[in-house]
Amino acid sequence: MLRFSLVLLSFAAPLLAQESAQLPIGQRSLIYYDWVEDGRLRGGVVEADPANPLMSADVDAAVDVSQTVNGVTTIIDNGPTSNRIDMVMVGDGYTLAELGDYAVHVDDILPTFFAEHPYDDYATYFNVHRVDVVSPESGVDNDPSQGVTKDTALDMGYWCGGTERLLCVSVSKAYAHANAAPDNDHVLALANSTKYGGAGYSSDDLATLAGDNGQAIELALHETGHSLGNLADEYSYGGPSNFSGPEPLSVNLSKKTASAMANQQAKWHLWLDQSQVDTFEGGGYSQFDIYRPTNNSLMNNLNRPFQQVNSEAMVIEFYKLVDPIDDASPEGPYEGVTSLFVDPIDPTSHQLDIQWYADGVELAGETGEVLDVASLGLPDDVYEFSVRVVDSTTTVRDEAARDLYLTESRSWLMYTGTGEAPPVVDGSNAILATSTDLIVLDGSFLDDVSAATIDGVPADITGQTATSLKLRPTVPGAPGFASVELTGPAGTFDFGGLVPQWPTLASEASGVGGQLDVTVASQPFALAFYALFWGLETFPSPVPVPPAYYGLWLDISGPYGLLLTGQLTPETLDLSFPLPDDPALAGLDLHLQAWVQTGILQFTTDSWTNLSTATIL
Repeated sequence: MLRFSLVLLSFAAPLLAQESAQLPIGQRSLIYYDWVEDGRLRGGVVEADPANPLMSADVDAAVDVSQTVNGVTTIIDNGPTSNRIDMVMVGDGYTLAELGDYAVHVDDILPTFFAEHPYDDYATYFNVHRVDVVSPESGVDNDPSQGVTKDTALDMGYWCGGTERLLCVSVSKAYAHANAAPDNDHVLALANSTKYGGAGYSSDDLATLAGDNGQAIELALHETGHSLGNLADEYSYGGPSNFSGPEPLSVNLSKKTASAMANQQAKWHLWLDQSQVDTFEGGGYSQFDIYRPTNNSLMNNLNRPFQQVNSEAMVIEFYKLVDPIDDASPEGPYEGVTSLFVDPIDPTSHQLDIQWYADGVELAGETGEVLDVASLGLPDDVYEFSVRVVDSTTTVRDEAARDLYLTESRSWLMYTGTGEAPPVVDGSNAILATSTDLIVLDGSFLDDVSAATIDGVPADITGQTATSLKLRPTVPGAPGFASVELTGPAGTFDFGGLVPQWPTLASEASGVGGQLDVTVASQPFALAFYALFWGLETFPSPVPVPPAYYGLWLDISGPYGLLLTGQLTPETLDLSFPLPDDPALAGLDLHLQAWVQTGILQFTTDSWTNLSTATIL
């Protein structure tokens, strides 16, 4: 890639921006900078220098924040950090005596910031934390004039790379301080300055602004349009008159006219029916041969709304950090009639849509947060219940993006009968349940299955979704099965080797600290047993045993586990190993289990099965 000297930024930055913008987002680091001149936004974009700590997060700097962090305050708490956008404010050039001013600067920004669309609709998706950073000196470098230096915690300063209004920060130091907050998804670095300036680090989720400037709020919104929304500048000042680069990757700039955009279904074609949306010439620092979606958005001028196309891009970026579902019933499988719940995240302006399904079939009227299975009146059977949560906001028209980012599903296997349930075998990628009249398989390969046999006899596919398949034999069979064949596009595959001959487990173990004897009549496939010990503070040490994949689950709902591994040979094995000498094990159930791995329809499938149970004396 060509690299331009930063002394040429006043002219070369737009060209550099177009060159860099063609790289995938994960492979480029761009810094946008903006200022107001003659009532209009001006600025540019530079490629971050990986060797410059003020322009790159790639610089590995050890930062000691113990002397500079004076406390952390969570200003806005809308929910768990695991499913919120945690915005962290850090200040630079504020002395200990000026931290009150810093708090005021932060507080002045937030109400107006979250009143702007689309932040207003999704304000509840954000947590905001203020980190009080103490600097030895007040102010930042090159303020009010070039050559002024200040000793500050984050090394913020104007004239970055030779550009007066480019307000840079040490990315490493900014993040080191921001990491003092409970979580950190985006950083806003405020300089203790009245001088207009700022920057949006598009690949580093970081923006800078002058905390005491009258336009700080608008500047924060505009810069997060760069750093959070990955939007480009739409004004036409600062570069060559005619745009000559390739089609920009940014969603809010294009070389295509409205008619070409509509014919090719490109860029913002879905919004062209709106009276305010068209292809307005000028943008990306050039006046001609490049177009922006609206005449005057916030990416073109301050004190303007983001407008439709940019708002859509922002919402999609929000959902890349936040899932539609906040909480839901734990993974099954479940036995007996029960209820399931889902708790969607809640925007301020609307609710997310909920739809429940049974075996992939929509349950009419079941659109609430709780599914009462008993009220459905379903016959006793094993069902795959699922829920789909989607944000149907009109701010987003891109249905592919809606399906990818604004939609989330969960699913559960449940036996709805009141009697003994078919033994359900649960695993990370596949579930296998067997009874005399039902086989349930779970795994992503199952939507391709077109036919099946059980012990050589054709089976009926009574339920099939993308993740679940139910088979019933056409003639009565013995409990369990010896062979299941599935037919799909890649051919027919035999499930028979998946089911081992049941090993024997002593009806009662000989007691705490006793000896457990197990006989495994193995099959020539990968078999693994796991050990799970309930109620122990530490794992027991592995015990040397003959080569085999095996182990024990002790009260399978417990949180502690131990995996003992080896290689199972295709022959009968007599295994012995001592039980841990721990009184907490007395009276608990011991489960001998196998882990099965195989290839089905060109997919790898894993499942585990409970083979036998005993009680420890």
